[in-house]
Amino acid sequence: MWKSVMMASAAAALIVAAALLPPLNDHAAKAQPAPLYITAVNFEINQQYYADFLKAIQDDGENSIQEPGVREFNITFPEQDPNHLFLFIVYDDYAAWDAHQKSAHYGKFIQTTTTMVKSYDFKVFSSVAMNMTGPASGRYVDTFVNATYSNVVPADFNKFIDAAKENAAAAVKDPGCREFDIVVAQQDPHLVLSFSVFYNASALSQYQASDHFKKFQAATATMVSHREEKKLRSLALFSKSR
Repeated sequence: MWKSVMMASAAAALIVAAALLPPLNDHAAKAQPAPLYITAVNFEINQQYYADFLKAIQDDGENSIQEPGVREFNITFPEQDPNHLFLFIVYDDYAAWDAHQKSAHYGKFIQTTTTMVKSYDFKVFSSVAMNMTGPASGRYVDTFVNATYSNVVPADFNKFIDAAKENAAAAVKDPGCREFDIVVAQQDPHLVLSFSVFYNASALSQYQASDHFKKFQAATATMVSHREEKKLRSLALFSKSR
């Protein structure tokens, strides 16, 4: 896509990134014997192009979810920083991501938006736990999203993952929680991203007041060297059965 210092071709940047990432195997439905392939992209958009970029990314999301290997395409934004967008995209595997890069609609998206992006951060993750309730397919708007990056102390990594998985499994049983995913960065094995989606602000507040969330916070307080939380709203969430 794009780098902080603009390159002549955004597509070239992704080709280089892809060469550094090893292929992953296919997954099998909810059992997930192999991880899903997930990209998380944070964009800073040049203000004068923001509306045009929103249209282009929504068109790309609508087309992407029709691809057989794309499971979810989340477009979110921070309410306090309207020139940024955060994408969380779920693929079956590396091959599905690679096929997406070669699609005609993605090529059109790149060509249309190359000059619109001021900077971006692109990370690839593997799934640890993907929890989802409610209708599997459809388009959702105006949901409330938390995306939390945690740099976990290496010695505590397994304990942290166990606690995170327990909290996520409990969270999706709460009223109003659509999904709660735990993923780990491929190029930084101790960077964990939790991505949770709530249908309304009340559901998010109830989660943050829940016993299982308080238990998770207490159990992992000393396990994280740095944490960054993004409070987001959903512009569009395109989804189909995983």
